[in-house]
Amino acid sequence: MDRYSEVAFKIVREQEMVVGPLAFELARNVTGLKINKQNEFSIEGDPKLALQELLMQYKKLFGELSLEVSKNALKDHIKKFQKGELPNILTD
Repeated sequence: MDRYSEVAFKIVREQEMVVGPLAFELARNVTGLKINKQNEFSIEGDPKLALQELLMQYKKLFGELSLEVSKNALKDHIKKFQKGELPNILTD
């Protein structure tokens, strides 16, 4: 799994702890984000856009708290990325 797919996986798993299976249902609707039957993640196309859309799916339904949940899940992982490699919504 590449590092962007790993970020998506961590976001979805953390959201799943809060909202249950709906987290995966929403993630499966994200353009470019592929999740197979074994819940293995891959991203086709621009990974930054896919992550942005994933985060917005959760924010649309659950508000700002969903962004904080995602940021918290990634606080150590974000250090592996340089400025501009991740959506601003994750790093602000």
